[in-house]
Amino acid sequence: MNQTAKEGLKFRPKSVKINGKKDKLPVAKPTHIGNFLVMLILYACRKVLFYNTTTKIGLYLCGVTVLSLVTDIVPIPRSYFSNKKNFFNQYFAKLGWFWTFSIAGMFIISTSYVYTLANRRRITSNLLRLLVATGLWYVSTTAFNFIERITGFCSNNPSITWKRECVRNGGTWVGFDISGHCFLLTYAILILHEEAKVLRGWERIPDQIEKEVREGTCRIPESDRNSFKLLYDRITPTIRVCFVLMASLAILWEVMLFITVLYFHNMPQKLTGTCVACMCWLITYSGYYHHDNSPGMPGKDSVVKALKKSS
Repeated sequence: MNQTAKEGLKFRPKSVKINGKKDKLPVAKPTHIGNFLVMLILYACRKVLFYNTTTKIGLYLCGVTVLSLVTDIVPIPRSYFSNKKNFFNQYFAKLGWFWTFSIAGMFIISTSYVYTLANRRRITSNLLRLLVATGLWYVSTTAFNFIERITGFCSNNPSITWKRECVRNGGTWVGFDISGHCFLLTYAILILHEEAKVLRGWERIPDQIEKEVREGTCRIPESDRNSFKLLYDRITPTIRVCFVLMASLAILWEVMLFITVLYFHNMPQKLTGTCVACMCWLITYSGYYHHDNSPGMPGKDSVVKALKKSS
């Protein structure tokens, strides 16, 4: 084999010229089995949370419509999950906003603490997205209850005009009961997906900074680089835990959404709840948060935005 062919078989050069001088490229460290398992889990979580949001919305709307039509026509056998008092409904779905707010809040605080270099004002600004979401959740569910009241009647005593009084007297309130579960679960999943996007390329940031420093093209001041590295190394393990929890919660919410569609409400009620959730996402993450006088999109204030797009 000639010399030219040998050179062509080399995977990468042992050194590169930077400013006319030879500099060795960093050699990758051997991977420990524990690190490999962590990377494998994170890879699976990325597959869950980095799925295209618009495509997911389309799948939810089509899935809720088709499955609801089927369950409205074909009776579904009762099961443990058809009982509203089942464990998952009582302690997860009914407390869905608490779980979403808590885990997403920890993730937002952790990530923004790193990429804003612990700037409290910017961290608070990022947390405002959850407050906006909470406001939309409260307004929507209140509106659902109002619509059910004004469109309903008491089955055993039409003169009763309040749902609680009707139930207290042994009746059933019959009204347009928009599925709060479909709304909550869909909206929570979309929020988790949007907030998780800040972690795209997160693992490559230190290497990208180091590369640009070697090439003399890094626009991040040295003091900011040092602060970022310190915070990144210290808080990334916590961020990974939050990321895994978010992915796990998103999977659980999708399972609970499937159960809701399978056993509760009718098609118009479930589709309306899902559509309202998608509208809330559209108003905020696809609209309002792109304006200057808003909390901004996740990662908007990141110090590493000065890096090249390849990061």
